[in-house]
Amino acid sequence: MVQMFYYEHRGKCCKKIWSHNGDPLKVYLHVEESWAETAGQSYLTLRPSWWKSNRIIVSEVSGTKRRFGYGKMVDNCGKGTIWIRGHFHEKHPSKDSDPYFKLTLTSAISSEDFHLGYCLSGVLERSHQKYTPYQMTHLAFVRRREDAHPNCSASNKPTPSQNFKSMLSSTFYKNICRVYQRQM
Repeated sequence: MVQMFYYEHRGKCCKKIWSHNGDPLKVYLHVEESWAETAGQSYLTLRPSWWKSNRIIVSEVSGTKRRFGYGKMVDNCGKGTIWIRGHFHEKHPSKDSDPYFKLTLTSAISSEDFHLGYCLSGVLERSHQKYTPYQMTHLAFVRRREDAHPNCSASNKPTPSQNFKSMLSSTFYKNICRVYQRQM
């Protein structure tokens, strides 16, 4: 069953969906048809930085290759769009590498994407240089988490305080039954 939170926040603030989904945010990437680079599984992991609220720590996993970098986040909260622009750090950059990226995510997704289990969708664009035009390389999707909110998750393991309360109530109930049986 789809949580009402995601349905109510379609087209609204992306940061609310991000905070509801939890940290880090995992963005799945699907290769655009015109892009030559292929990988079995590609995704970005986005985490807010501890030193500044609009900075993002980005890690990219493409097959067995990993890259790390930083980005700056701009949230257009009223319109439901978030932009992340940054670069990946590379020790030995090659001519074919595209260290600069621009990720655009929106919460105004189509009903088909919503029924496939996505809460955010967008595109990933890359470039070899910082101020040259970016080329769209991947389609980006964020899946809904059904157990993201602590009130919505069904945990079967009781807490220690619940164990103590249940023990007291069961002891109390047993004693009441003993007293009632003796009086008869």
